[in-house]
Amino acid sequence: MLETAAERLSAFLKYKDLKQKEFCKITGYAENNLSNFLTGRTANPRIELVEALANHFPELDLVWLFSGTGKMLRESSDVAAEKTVLADLRATEETEDKNEPITRKEIITLLMKRVNELEREIMRKDPELAKELGIDERLGG
Repeated sequence: MLETAAERLSAFLKYKDLKQKEFCKITGYAENNLSNFLTGRTANPRIELVEALANHFPELDLVWLFSGTGKMLRESSDVAAEKTVLADLRATEETEDKNEPITRKEIITLLMKRVNELEREIMRKDPELAKELGIDERLGG
């Protein structure tokens, strides 16, 4: 049984038939940091590793990776739906290269912007609901 996140990441790399060096070349993650994590010299992964995995391997279930719960791979329909939502969000923004992997910071920024748009729409269409939800206070209405 795969007891640690490092063991599970090693299993994922083996499943993908990727050597550490190849993984680092694909993701830009530092080889020495990956090696330190996989060999146990570093107990916890760096946030850059989590971002690299999320950006380059959306099929990997990060909950499984870090908790051991569930399956290694996410359902392909979930991955496709997520990609569609992110592509739609990203399409509304002016970015240099829409083909670059989306970053965690970009996802948060896009989602916050969309939440603000939806809150303004609720304020406009249903002020009573906006008041009930506290949106009017956040937007200064």
